[in-house]
Amino acid sequence: RWREFRSTATGRHSTISPMSENPEAPDLSCFNGIGGFNSANEYEIRLSGEELPPTPWTNVIANPSAGFMSSESGMGVTWAVNSSFFRLTPWENDPVCDASGECIYLRDTDSGDLWTATPAPIRESTPYTTRHGAGYTVFDHAHDGIITNLRVGMAETDPVKIQLLAITNAGSRARNLVVTSYVDWLLGTDREQAQGHVQVEVLEDQSTMLASNKFEPDYAEQVAFSAISETLTGYTSNRRSFIGRNGALASPAGLRGDKLDGSSDGYPEPCAALQMAITLAPGETREICIVLGSAVGRDNALALASRYREPGEAGRGLDRSITAWDKRLSKITVATPEPTFDLIVNRWSLYQALSCRMWGRIALYQSSGAYGFRDQLQDSMAFVYAEQRLAREHILFASSRQFEEGDVQHWWHPDSGRGVRTHFADDLIWLAFVLNHYIRVTGDKSILDEVTTYVSSPLLEPEEDEIYGVPDISSKTNTVYGHALQALRRASTSGVHGLPLIGGGDWNDGMNRVGVGGKGESVWLGWFLYK
Repeated sequence: RWREFRSTATGRHSTISPMSENPEAPDLSCFNGIGGFNSANEYEIRLSGEELPPTPWTNVIANPSAGFMSSESGMGVTWAVNSSFFRLTPWENDPVCDASGECIYLRDTDSGDLWTATPAPIRESTPYTTRHGAGYTVFDHAHDGIITNLRVGMAETDPVKIQLLAITNAGSRARNLVVTSYVDWLLGTDREQAQGHVQVEVLEDQSTMLASNKFEPDYAEQVAFSAISETLTGYTSNRRSFIGRNGALASPAGLRGDKLDGSSDGYPEPCAALQMAITLAPGETREICIVLGSAVGRDNALALASRYREPGEAGRGLDRSITAWDKRLSKITVATPEPTFDLIVNRWSLYQALSCRMWGRIALYQSSGAYGFRDQLQDSMAFVYAEQRLAREHILFASSRQFEEGDVQHWWHPDSGRGVRTHFADDLIWLAFVLNHYIRVTGDKSILDEVTTYVSSPLLEPEEDEIYGVPDISSKTNTVYGHALQALRRASTSGVHGLPLIGGGDWNDGMNRVGVGGKGESVWLGWFLYK
């Protein structure tokens, strides 16, 4: 009746009860011992002691220009433009450990107590509540009479991550606190390549730190920023100084003293640790704002930092984003005899398809930043009901990633066009399949006459499985109908049994070796062509 999970690497441990048993949280649907859906259709996770779910339970929060990932324990990677090539903070390729490069510390200057607004990196035995919603995550915690409510999300369209921290003094005496925002600068794909090239600039009068990496050729013009709403009382851009040699974020050396070292160099291990001091009277609540983002050019970065670090504008920006999600996700509502089906289909499936799959192109276990030809065409099939414009735009975009010979890029990065040319066979059919679905639902036949370009690159040799590179934009064009027809014709092959050739794989990527030598066939592909 009970299952126990433990990870010796992380101490991750949980006891999860069957969904049918709900003795501890009658107010949550589908409660499993740790989490369940509340009345607002948020996924609410309740932690106490050393309790954790078996793996991190994450929320990918994105807009078309940037995004981040949160889990029940805190903040994960934040990116701008591309979740693989321009990560502002690190993404760890680990589906269990849930390491973070961002957090908010609170320190009582009288008692010396140090804790965080999230369950990580400093975990206390007192309860935590994490609520994942559409476009936001909320963390609630209390420490010795100080109650924190941290609301995190993205601006609706701007590349800005907004963190609104409400701190309440529930005690009977005044409390003196120092709040420290920590960001582990990356500005690239991985730390080993990027950290020696990150340049920082501190603007004390604007409580802002800027960072850039001129050695990233596609992102050299990007200027990242971390900013706080209060007067800056201390800072450092040196990660080694902040964490300490052989140290950890759970006990940073820089927070043991009275003040950070004021380093504005950042070399060779850059970070953004920004401090503010506040005093709370008994019963008083103070809301502070912390923002993280990136823009093209210093002036644009400073403008966004200045605008969103003001708590009122930050709150309005976050509310606008959440309202936009509510409007988008309310267009589809189902009521069936199976309540768990309703919970997922109403809001969550569409939200994940857009925020995680289409805009973020990232998850706990994969951070590609790329569009898959089949992948995002499949996702866009959901948007015809709630975001027809997005579905239409992506069909046009996908059609423009077809080679002159009729095959297509299996996946590509949208900002550069860099991707792979392969022998995958099922990619060729998805354009026509999704195009037909779009027209059948929307009635918009004008899309057939839209004209898009091709791409061109060297042909694959018979012994080559794929070529990775940046293809040229061809001068040749065709209608979307013409693109789809050409792809279908190329997909209509026949092997020795009269079935279509699988090429480098069909929908099951793991079957790629079946197509070695150009001889293997696919029953699945035959079904798809017939459909």
